Amino acid sequence: MPAHSPDRCRPAARRRHHRTLRTAVITVALAAGVPTTAYAAPTAHPAAQHHSSSGRPTAPRSTAPRPSSATAPPAGARAAAEATPFFFTDFSASTWGTSYGLRDITFVGRLMKHDPDGGPDVPAANETVDVVQKYLNDEFGDPVPDEWGYASFGVVRTDAKGRFELDKVRVTHRDLEAGGPVIYHGSFPVRAYAARRVDPRGPSAPANWDALDTWGDMDADTSQARMTADFVKGPVRDGAREVTVEGTFTRKDGPLWRPLKGFTTTVTFEPEDPSHEPRRIKVRTDGDGAFSAEVPVREDGSVLAAVHWWEDVYLDITGEQTQGVPVGIPDPLELRSGPYGLDRDRVVSASVALVGRGDCDAGGQRAALQWSADGRTGWKKVAEVRTDEHGKASVKVPGSANGYYRWHHAETDSCAGDIGYAKPLRRVETRVRDFDASPEPVDEGGKLLVEGVLQHKPSGGGWAGYGGRAVQIWFRPSGSGTWQRISTVASDARGRFAGTVTAARDGYWRAVHVGDATHFSVTGPSDYVDVR
Repeated sequence: MPAHSPDRCRPAARRRHHRTLRTAVITVALAAGVPTTAYAAPTAHPAAQHHSSSGRPTAPRSTAPRPSSATAPPAGARAAAEATPFFFTDFSASTWGTSYGLRDITFVGRLMKHDPDGGPDVPAANETVDVVQKYLNDEFGDPVPDEWGYASFGVVRTDAKGRFELDKVRVTHRDLEAGGPVIYHGSFPVRAYAARRVDPRGPSAPANWDALDTWGDMDADTSQARMTADFVKGPVRDGAREVTVEGTFTRKDGPLWRPLKGFTTTVTFEPEDPSHEPRRIKVRTDGDGAFSAEVPVREDGSVLAAVHWWEDVYLDITGEQTQGVPVGIPDPLELRSGPYGLDRDRVVSASVALVGRGDCDAGGQRAALQWSADGRTGWKKVAEVRTDEHGKASVKVPGSANGYYRWHHAETDSCAGDIGYAKPLRRVETRVRDFDASPEPVDEGGKLLVEGVLQHKPSGGGWAGYGGRAVQIWFRPSGSGTWQRISTVASDARGRFAGTVTAARDGYWRAVHVGDATHFSVTGPSDYVDVR
């Protein structure tokens, strides 16, 4: 298991601390020693080239020998190396830089052996060689002893000429600091070591190594990545709810952000009660870099979505690695509707009372008055109120229409949501048709005939004359904003009305029906008359 595997136990405090990324520049030492006195500075592999963080190869770097790091080898390996006749030459890698898009590395080298009688050095054939990388800290960011903390690139045996080649290996480790990863934001160093295994069947460890050689540090270029997550809380039903988590995980490639497919996202419900175990769901991103999960919630806590840096060492995750929302199961609330009313001037009046249970305080809660044409679909908010300290509120809404009205209280952290009954409120529509004042123009002091038709539209029927109703005649002089009632006439059985008035000034005439217990009031169109 990798030393910083996410499946290993991690204290809660440190796990939470990993949510905050801190920038640091700490060398990832992937081996614990320098070459022995028999070490020869390596020559770069002919295939060595540098790769940018975008994954595109750039011009090859210099093939001049690269010096090793001046890090002391572990004590056991150092003592063995000083006594061994074996030594490495030409240990090198195929590249001085790897990246997100180009990860494969080939290591080559040669193991030689001194002649104890002073003769020429000879190839060390059929020997077991470990190629390793060394990290400094464990998954908690604590320093590791020299005796362990190595990750194996692989094991290879030398041929008859002492040569070896380890093909297509990949970097799988980044160093850690106390409480979290070292974030390099661009690249991080990788140090590789070759070590001869004394006992071929023994462990890959410093205690079983004698000859030791390093190729120094190569650069691993990282790519920026980011996560977005949305959390939608479902309604509470039978004391439980579901939270839908949807998001994306993308990687920056030049100016573009491209989807990351197959990346693991961990969605977790963490109970507020520390004695209750968290519940985790692991999902993988699809071809669009998207992920989704349904999280059942039966108690107060938090729902979190997290991507982990250890899933891919070549990604620098920007922003929050963990995002989440608090989620609770609110206490019950009862909504009591009414009374309701719809007057002749299209003003709806409505009252509501909320009664909370447990920790739900009905005072100061918001409630919305909603309208629907059929009482089943298309509910729209027409007003919103905040309850007083007793949980009560009322409202008057002008310009209202026939239909159904109800109160709705949306769920809060402490109070459950509730919906009142749908109350039908209806009056009969009225209108004035064919209104006219004549003649036009008219002499000052002359008589005008004002006439028209008052109609209504009973439920389920068409427009028809509304007879036996009072119709008021109103006048507004030119240049004035005030209407004056001049006279009142009555409609006949067909809804027709007519009356004679005196023309004193230029101005506008109109007819008004004030409504009744079952009908809306209506103001008809105006007609301008020029008085000479």
